[in-house]
Order: sequence, then structure tokens, then C-alpha cells
Amino acid sequence: MKYLKTLYILLLLVTITSSANAQIKDWLSRKKEEAKQKVNNKIDQKTNEGLDKVIDAPEKAAKKKKGQKGGAQTTDKVTENSTVEDAKPVGEIIINTNIKCAAGKATIEDLIRDTPGVSSVSIDIKSGKLFLGLTGDATNTEEIETIIRKNGFEANGKKKLDGINSCK
Repeated sequence: MKYLKTLYILLLLVTITSSANAQIKDWLSRKKEEAKQKVNNKIDQKTNEGLDKVIDAPEKAAKKKKGQKGGAQTTDKVTENSTVEDAKPVGEIIINTNIKCAAGKATIEDLIRDTPGVSSVSIDIKSGKLFLGLTGDATNTEEIETIIRKNGFEANGKKKLDGINSCK
């Protein structure tokens, strides 16, 4: 009789364990699907951002070409109480860099975005080109190049300075 009770208890434990394993597998499966969904949403977001840039590229190129045709660019000064958002863009500059990773792109874009006179900054990591929108209160490009070089990257053929390249 003792053996029968022991066998029954073991059978009950195996059944409970199997049920718990199935619940754990279901939970893990749900978590895996949630993670996949988050990744897919992020991919969709980045794809849409890239498409927006591609769609806006011809307009930016036309503005740049228009700015080059007229010779000297107009420089509407930003008043003391205005912000970069209030300032009118006066031109776009392209700086050739060796930034080829997302980490380097994010670092440099954040640093340059905070620079006075910069209305927009975008880096194409495939080509390494940095597209810089400037306002009338623009910082000279050598300062921007120095920021890039101090953070371990090349700018317009000038070698990097002592900074750590975040792509390595």
C-alpha cells in the first residue's frame, strides 16, 4: 500500500511539473513575441525616418543649390531673445567624415545640435557625410570640424584628435 501511495504522489508531482513547464513555455513564448514586436516597431520607425530623409533630400539639395547660385548667402542675424528654431536657415554645409556607425552618428549629432547657429544636423553613415543646416548666427565650420575631430573622427580630410572613436 505504501508503494501505491508513493507512486501516486510521484505521478501527481510529474503531472504538476509538466503543467508548470507548459505554463513557463507559454510565458516565454509570449515574451519572445513581445520582444520581436518591439524590434519590428523600432525597425519600422527607423525605416520611416530614413524614408523621410530621402523624400526631403531633393528639397534640401534645391535649397543648397539656390544658396550657391546667388554667391554670398544672406545672413539674417538672430536677436538676443530668439532661438535657433526662430532663426531662418541660411544654408547647408556638407562635411566629409569617417563616421560609419550608429553610435558615432548619435554622439556627433547630439554634440553638434547644441552648437549655436546650427538648425539641423544629420549624418549618412553609409557615405560618412554630415549635413549641417545653419542659421544667420552660424558658427564657423572649423568649430564643427574640431568637435568631430576631438571625438575621434576625421572631418574633411583632417585627422582625428585625441578623442575616442565611439564606432570602435
